[in-house]
Amino acid sequence: MQQQGPVTAVPIPAAVSMFPGEQLRLSRRWAEAWFDDLRFFAEAEHGGHFAAMENPATLTEHVRETFRLLR
Repeated sequence: MQQQGPVTAVPIPAAVSMFPGEQLRLSRRWAEAWFDDLRFFAEAEHGGHFAAMENPATLTEHVRETFRLLR
């Protein structure tokens, strides 16, 4: 039987910013299983692997919100 999900969840604060053009799509459910302390999860409306060039405003917003939550 194949293991579904992580063996042990990552114990540090984490954030996931998903862009629709990514080849690997993660669900919030998967992220919550993988990270013990998921502080931020968001899905952008457009962009992909090169989010910093394709959708810089949303990426910046996601990074800023993550750091606000870590304060």
